[in-house]
Amino acid sequence: MNPIDELLTEMDGARSRYYNVTKGATADKRWSIKSINARIEQFEAEQAEAQAKADARQAAKAKAEAERDALSAERGTLEEYASQAMSRGEEHWKLGSAASFAVRAIEVQKESAKKLMERFEADPLDALSWGDSYFTAAAEYTVAMEFKHMLEAGCWESQILDYAMTETLRGAKNPSRSTSPTSNLASTAKTAAWARLTGMLQNGGMY
Repeated sequence: MNPIDELLTEMDGARSRYYNVTKGATADKRWSIKSINARIEQFEAEQAEAQAKADARQAAKAKAEAERDALSAERGTLEEYASQAMSRGEEHWKLGSAASFAVRAIEVQKESAKKLMERFEADPLDALSWGDSYFTAAAEYTVAMEFKHMLEAGCWESQILDYAMTETLRGAKNPSRSTSPTSNLASTAKTAAWARLTGMLQNGGMY
C-alpha cells in the first residue's frame, strides 16, 4: 500500500472511531488525523469524568438510602419511638418530645372528631359555631401525620426540623386570605401546629 492509501485508510479509521465514540457525530473534513484523535481523547475523558460523577452520586444516594433504612428500623413506628425516646439518651429528647406530641395529636383528633359528630347530630349549627377547637385538633393531626411519615421513613432530625421551619415560615409570611373564613381558620391552625412542632424540635419539652 502506498503512503497516500495508508494515510486515507488511517483517516477513515479515525473518522470511524470518532463517529462510534461520539455516537453518531461526524468528523469535520477539515480536521487532521491528529486533531480527530485529540478530540476522541477529550471526548472519552469527559465521558469518563461524567460517569465517575454519576457513579459517585449513585453511591451517595445508595449510602443515604441505607442510612435512612437503618434509622427507620432503629426508630420503629412513631408510637414505639415516642415511648422509648426519653430512655435512649439526651440526644433523643427533642425528637422524642415531637414524637410524643404527634402521638397525642393523633389521639386527640379521634376524640375531637367523635365529640364533634355527637354535637353535630344533636345540634348541627351549635356544633359548627363552636368548632374552633376542632380546627386546632385537625391541624395538629395533619402535621402529626406528616411528621410520622418523615420519622418512620428515616429522615434525619435536621431534615425534619428544616421542613417544619419552612412550613412555619411559609404560613407566617403568606397567611391565607381566602374569602372563606373557615379556610383561613384552617390555614392559621396548621401554621400554629407547625410552629409548635418546630419549637419542640428546637427546644424539647411541650412548647
